[in-house]
Amino acid sequence: MKHPSKRIDLTTQRYQSWTVISYAYAKANRVYWNCLCDCGATRIMPSDTVQNLKNHYCKDCKPRNDIILAHTLNDEQLRLVTHGVKGLYKNTFIIAGRVVYAYTSNEECFIFDTDDLEKVKKHVWRRKEMRGGWYVATIIGGKETYLHTLIMNNLAREKRVDHINRNKLDNRKSTLRYCTLQKNAFNPGLPRTNTLGYKRIQ
Repeated sequence: MKHPSKRIDLTTQRYQSWTVISYAYAKANRVYWNCLCDCGATRIMPSDTVQNLKNHYCKDCKPRNDIILAHTLNDEQLRLVTHGVKGLYKNTFIIAGRVVYAYTSNEECFIFDTDDLEKVKKHVWRRKEMRGGWYVATIIGGKETYLHTLIMNNLAREKRVDHINRNKLDNRKSTLRYCTLQKNAFNPGLPRTNTLGYKRIQ
């Protein structure tokens, strides 16, 4: 077994929902690391544990599938939710008619059609940055999966899916389409500062 001083530095590496923040200590020939979950929870874990994590969430952000009906919110709460204000909830699905306003484990708001709720609520979702934009992602079958691929039944990624309005947090089927790489390239994106990019959807 390698001496702890010879181990690979895992700092800044990401495993499931965890990011290795810094070295903690070495004990019994094992190296321990300070780790941070997307939900804000912290934990000290040895190298072999963090590198072989199976779950894409911790006990603090374990799937709770909290479901709220929009009519139970007061007017101000509803206004904030339907305008995509982040930081209000975590791992929560708010049903507002034909649309679900949902919150990731890191408290980002995203939307999808109510008729997709059954398959979406089975997973814990997080906001992930990719190609200069924000996507909604989870782990399915041990692989990182984006919400739009699940919505479009494209888990094998045999086709390219485009967000028509370029808003990666809007995953209603009306805003998604199969497309060619060329068509996707001609669809200009939203600015980096844009979050949901819509006003209340009726």
